[in-house]
Amino acid sequence: MSAGLARVEGKGDGSLAHWQRVHRESFARTPAPLGIEPTDELEIVCERFEVVFRSG
Repeated sequence: MSAGLARVEGKGDGSLAHWQRVHRESFARTPAPLGIEPTDELEIVCERFEVVFRSG
């Protein structure tokens, strides 16, 4: 994750440090039942969407 993508997400204070903190907590909870422990090498996928049409 880059600082720019963390800022674009628009949550918290927009910093990379905030993004890392809250997502590390989430990543620790979510895969735990599967026996997966997140590490700094964990690969994540980020998607960015753009509105291309608005009706009305």
